[in-house]
Amino acid sequence: MALSNSLNRYTLREELFEIVIACLETADLKEIAIEVCDDLRKDATAGRLRDIEPFSKDGESYRAKEFVKNLAVLGWMCHMALDQPDHAVGYFRQHYAERDPEIALYVLLRLIGHCQSWALWLRIYEEALGSGVRPREELQRRYKEIRDASHHEH
Repeated sequence: MALSNSLNRYTLREELFEIVIACLETADLKEIAIEVCDDLRKDATAGRLRDIEPFSKDGESYRAKEFVKNLAVLGWMCHMALDQPDHAVGYFRQHYAERDPEIALYVLLRLIGHCQSWALWLRIYEEALGSGVRPREELQRRYKEIRDASHHEH
């Protein structure tokens, strides 16, 4: 993977999350991890975490927003590890703190692609188109590649 994709801070963070999730050996532990993500998000947005400055009135606290986004990704990954893709997508959409829907779509599709859940990838892309999101050219190309590959498999 490191050879075929440029390694960036998101990839590294997600690999660390995968290690954490692998240590959560039971469904109950994964469910607890999701609850912890929810509790931490509430504390972060209320300014109750010592190492994370609270959201400012205009919502522009970068560290707090990144922390909440990371919690959304970790919760998404826990739901996927529980084989709950629809819950995972719903969780991500509800909790990923990104105002631009195209950026949120890009992140979600990157996560789904990492799991190689191509039918889910196509469905989420097509739902976004239906709701008026205009994906960047990179995603448009990727959509055609995945769609064409899935047609060849059938």
